[in-house]
Amino acid sequence: MDSRPRHKLSFIIVSYNTRQMTLDCLQSIYTSLQNSKHSFEIIVVDTASKDDSVTAIRSTFPDVKVIESKENLGFGKANNLAMKSADGEFFLLLNSDAFLIGGAAEELLKRLEANPKAAATAPKILNEDGSLQRSVWNYPTPARSWFDNSGLGVVLRKLKLCRDYHSWAHDGERASDWAVGACLLVRREIFDTLGGFDEQFWMYAEETDWQKRWRDAGWQILFVPTAQVTHIGGGSGAGAASVKAAFFDSYDIYLRKHHGRAGVVSARLAMIYGLLLRLPPMLLLSLAQPANKEKVRAMSALLRRHASIGSKR
Repeated sequence: MDSRPRHKLSFIIVSYNTRQMTLDCLQSIYTSLQNSKHSFEIIVVDTASKDDSVTAIRSTFPDVKVIESKENLGFGKANNLAMKSADGEFFLLLNSDAFLIGGAAEELLKRLEANPKAAATAPKILNEDGSLQRSVWNYPTPARSWFDNSGLGVVLRKLKLCRDYHSWAHDGERASDWAVGACLLVRREIFDTLGGFDEQFWMYAEETDWQKRWRDAGWQILFVPTAQVTHIGGGSGAGAASVKAAFFDSYDIYLRKHHGRAGVVSARLAMIYGLLLRLPPMLLLSLAQPANKEKVRAMSALLRRHASIGSKR
């Protein structure tokens, strides 16, 4: 029996209460590949949506494979579930609030096949208004946390030696540290040999950790600006307190995994230092502009959170 993959591309989308955006995302895939000669499949993992997403997807796009979960699995676990069932040679992971522009998928595939050392290709990501959404970053480290929170970063980034992705225009193809997982074309070989996302990350930092493992194994992540995607961001509830907490919890997990407990403590101290620098001026500003009081409360909550060095994480 021939066990080779039946499709060139497996598109994977995780959906959670993003009914219309998921439908728009799916339409962007079909539009992007309307003249493609490559066979493909589309898999949507719906993580217990309550907005009738599953019914809408199945009625509008009957060829799409829908995996229904009775619970919100989190980004990494849901993607792993889809990759296990996918049969493509390449997996294109796409957020439900991300939309392919033109032949973005074909361009990502072309550049990945032309670069055998690349584990994945990542597109240039745009905001809804067409402006750049920075999507390529350095790996988090305790030292970088001090660099960013001490105020030195603002000054030192003007020096060529200290320039990083903050000051890069995302205007040329290059190997990078890690790329945002809103759209990422990954070789199946990566999943088969190095595994998928670490499922202890519920949301955030899972793609950073995954790509760090690729780099440690000798692979590259290639940024391809000729492939473009529009990304709305926050479609599944960014801004909610639980989501903000998940961000910092995942940041702790990443640091502990790659830099040990000492790395977690050092990074938290750096963030405390940065908050203490910014909080007094913000307090004074809030006296003149009461609208800033909410920012003060948010900064104070972060300060208390980062000070809890002895937390279970």
